[in-house]
Amino acid sequence: MAVFGKEKLIGRTGKVVEIEMVTPHMKRVRLAGKELRHQNWGQGHHIRIFVDSLLKLHDSLRSYSVWHYDGEEGLVDLLMLVHGEGPGSKWVEKVKVGDSATFISVLGRFRIIPEASYYLLAAEETGAVALQALWKNFPAEKKVLGAFEADTPEDALPDLPGKTLPWVYRQGKPASPESGLFEAIKKIELPPEPGVAYVAGETKTCLAIRSYLLEKGWPKQNLQVKPFWEAGRTGLD
Repeated sequence: MAVFGKEKLIGRTGKVVEIEMVTPHMKRVRLAGKELRHQNWGQGHHIRIFVDSLLKLHDSLRSYSVWHYDGEEGLVDLLMLVHGEGPGSKWVEKVKVGDSATFISVLGRFRIIPEASYYLLAAEETGAVALQALWKNFPAEKKVLGAFEADTPEDALPDLPGKTLPWVYRQGKPASPESGLFEAIKKIELPPEPGVAYVAGETKTCLAIRSYLLEKGWPKQNLQVKPFWEAGRTGLD
């Protein structure tokens, strides 16, 4: 364990013990180690990995949602997108079994609201991991509506057992409010009363969906929106 700079970030270390290609551009990376045991990690949690020099704290940290966690064994699975841009993607491309990873734990913005009448999910592939990780923990009796977006069918995450939502495909277009997801959400016949919406991924699409739901009368507190990235910008997360 180490402390980095004035921000007093407590760094923990795990070792990469398993790597699997989940889609052509998505890796499941499993970390293991004593420092991963008995952490209070559950729905909504993510960890931030140092993918570059520890001297460049802000630029070197990248966030990944906790996909699966075994506190007794000290194992955590992360799903990481390989998109060919930036230090995060380069780290994911090069990482191999036996490598060490230094990280900090951060509680994400998403919270499950058990009393919601239903849930609405919307994300392209960068946000679908976080939302599917949440979905695993939704109350079983609650209805889930929504849609996901990916570049091609091969890039779509596998369905969770017993859970499925439609995917739309942009076929080489950049992710944007015009690439398919926003239109798919607008086509959903929503119940009269608002539910709780979880929206993640490309910034402009997230904001378009948020504005659409506000116009339909959804209260702001029912909208949990997390932009992960925007073309030409770094450091959103």
